[in-house]
Amino acid sequence: MTAVVLGGLLARMKAAAQHGEWGKLFGKTETCFRFDARTGRNYMKLHREVLKRAKKLGTVDVALIESGRRDARTLEEIGKLSDADSLRQAYFDFGVVSAPKSHGFKESGNPAGRPAGEKEPDPEAELAEARKLATYAKNKLCQDLSEFCDFGRHALLDKDDLAALEIVLRSTLDQVQAARKSAQDRPSNPDSLPVADVFAATGNNSSFNIPSL
Repeated sequence: MTAVVLGGLLARMKAAAQHGEWGKLFGKTETCFRFDARTGRNYMKLHREVLKRAKKLGTVDVALIESGRRDARTLEEIGKLSDADSLRQAYFDFGVVSAPKSHGFKESGNPAGRPAGEKEPDPEAELAEARKLATYAKNKLCQDLSEFCDFGRHALLDKDDLAALEIVLRSTLDQVQAARKSAQDRPSNPDSLPVADVFAATGNNSSFNIPSL
């Protein structure tokens, strides 16, 4: 949701920039942003596609989204347009980037689109790797969040930013609690479950313990 607002801001900056000045903001040695020009284009395209969907549906406040405000209500209106829970999923949902094609086997037993000689994916190995990545991401998230509060950075935000942060944290807490409940309801040995059943609980790995926020 924040990326949508940022995309609108970048679009207005680009429209107001003098000829040749916009590209300089993404210079190789000095840059005004912490992301490259390609990421900036993705943000702007996401903003355009969100507006298209909002105008087509007619059930959200388009003018509020166009205003570029970062308050809680604006983010709430944007959130009504998609159930994506990550920027990557939002890119797929709004067509900013193409979703990766699945490489499975059809009933004939022949690979669909898999290069010759490529091994069939090992679901158990993929699950183990996904768990490792999820644990690493959880540890980093907890560390970053702790530093954010310990250093008093949250106290530097204005009320709109704090409201937006609260929405994200509450949504995250709801998902974590649902994942923990799902983990408690599973058999004591989740490794005995089919891979699809493990992922089906919350859409991602939830077998590791996540401390309460």
